[in-house]
Amino acid sequence: MSEPSYSFVFIDQKSQMLEISASIRTWFEDDRYYAECPELELIDQGETEEESIENLQEMILASLMGAIELNHIDEMLEAMGYAPVKIPVPDRMIYRKKSSQKKGLTRLKIEAPIKPLEKVTESVYRG
Repeated sequence: MSEPSYSFVFIDQKSQMLEISASIRTWFEDDRYYAECPELELIDQGETEEESIENLQEMILASLMGAIELNHIDEMLEAMGYAPVKIPVPDRMIYRKKSSQKKGLTRLKIEAPIKPLEKVTESVYRG
């Protein structure tokens, strides 16, 4: 029996970094390439496979950054099945979800700076 695979979203307010590790699946249909991140429930397309992946990465970042800026990251990720992981480090949040990684899916890792935030959420640390 194999260990379950997890998808992660890591937010570090102190270093102002966002890191996502999730699955990605690509396919060709109707003269377009498509890229999907099942854990984040996002799909984008492009004229080439590389373009579809780049477009998907931009969509993922825009979605998560928008949720962070609006202070709705908890609600967004929990609605997609992610659960906060309690860690004893202030200003850091980790969310994880069992990955749907199956044959044909590869891992996608995105790291990006985030804007300084006064307060993203405190619900992860209370309990």
